[in-house]
Amino acid sequence: MRMLGAGALGVLLGCGGPALPEEVTDAAGQVESAATALISETFDTSAANFTTVGGTWSVTGGQLVLANAAASERETLGLANTALHKTSVTGDFQLEVDARTTDSHLWADFAVVFGRQSSTRYLYASFNVSNDANTHGLFRVVDGVQTQLADFSGQIAANTSYRIRVIRNGNAVAVYLNGVKLASATESQLTSGQVGVGSRDNNGRFDNFAVITGRPDATNTGVPSGAALTVHNGDLTITTNGTVIEGLDIHGFVTVRASNVVIRRSIIRGGVATRNRKVVSFESGTDNLIEDSELTVANPSAWIDNLGGSNFTARRLNIHGGVDGIKAGSNTVIERCYIHDMTYFSVDPNQGGKNSHNDAIQILSGSNIQVQDNNLVMPESQNAAIQVTQDFGVVSSLFIRRNWADGGRCTFNFSHKGGTSLTVSATNNRFGRNSYYNCPILKSTGTTGTFTGNVWDDTGATVGIQTHD
Repeated sequence: MRMLGAGALGVLLGCGGPALPEEVTDAAGQVESAATALISETFDTSAANFTTVGGTWSVTGGQLVLANAAASERETLGLANTALHKTSVTGDFQLEVDARTTDSHLWADFAVVFGRQSSTRYLYASFNVSNDANTHGLFRVVDGVQTQLADFSGQIAANTSYRIRVIRNGNAVAVYLNGVKLASATESQLTSGQVGVGSRDNNGRFDNFAVITGRPDATNTGVPSGAALTVHNGDLTITTNGTVIEGLDIHGFVTVRASNVVIRRSIIRGGVATRNRKVVSFESGTDNLIEDSELTVANPSAWIDNLGGSNFTARRLNIHGGVDGIKAGSNTVIERCYIHDMTYFSVDPNQGGKNSHNDAIQILSGSNIQVQDNNLVMPESQNAAIQVTQDFGVVSSLFIRRNWADGGRCTFNFSHKGGTSLTVSATNNRFGRNSYYNCPILKSTGTTGTFTGNVWDDTGATVGIQTHD
């Protein structure tokens, strides 16, 4: 267990807040295999599962650090420095890592490695301050020959943390930086092998390395198996910037009124509510993160939702038991979460004494909201997997992509209610068939936007969209 104050974590990669929203219509689409959490490494104490080559690798400040990087013998061929996980990955996957180069010259780089079968056969995504034919792109190395499969637009900045994501679906590989797709390519030679990080010849830092296959469920969200938890009885109110909460079993509510707060590998159960409460509430501050945690409701009540607020990233959470799973405001990213089994009440004071309107995710106002790669499961008797209105203010820059969703009266319900119009981007989502009205997407007459790539999960056929008020 760690409950650390400001500055104790130093520079925490991956807590830079939400990426700038940009529409993604990737060819890679969704991973459809059975859910399995293959790898989750936070480098809190060691990197024992990695084999390293080149430079000096160490775990420092909760990060995997490459120093004294070895020089590349041939700039036109591969990586001189690698840290490879012992687990081999086969087939479809999603790899994520926070990474930065700590060198500041014009050709400083870092890389993500996958499909590594030997020192002469592997794939890597290179990220560089500059760009030429041998760096800042997607590459394949086979028996002494390097091939650029795709070039990346733009460049990175030195000493800046980036969230990198690589998705393989069949022979399609797509690479993202801070949620924005840089490129996609077809690759069929190296479909299995080790994964890891590295660089051509520069120092760097890496954190929060994860490889997940399949949709989020109880096996790959929440507190990782085997994590030790320490019970904390009572509410927690966090007012110190940079606080880290880790390894706690919290029997109470958590309220965050600070910036750069991290909550991870914890169970938060809430307490007894006599007014509207959230098990975890981000009331103020920016650039906050909650990940690899379970949010449940020990004392079910029509007053309690699981999570809410603005300016936070929610990643790999197992959420259940509240009226609404998440009430999301401005500058939020919700990704790889499993939201399910919300609690219904026949009498809800927030509904004038009528029954509760349960949603996995509800949005009432806000801008720069990203909901991606989640599994949202609701019964047909409850309201929606995602409900959007403008009851509390304008909703803008809302991106809903690559989610699995099922249930509700209508599974996605987009209404301009509270405003004159609503614009939504909902793309590449997969739907179950258990909505009450056989209604995967309902949009009001004042709702417009992008609705492409949305399909039935069982057949891959395009779903219909109902439009009415």
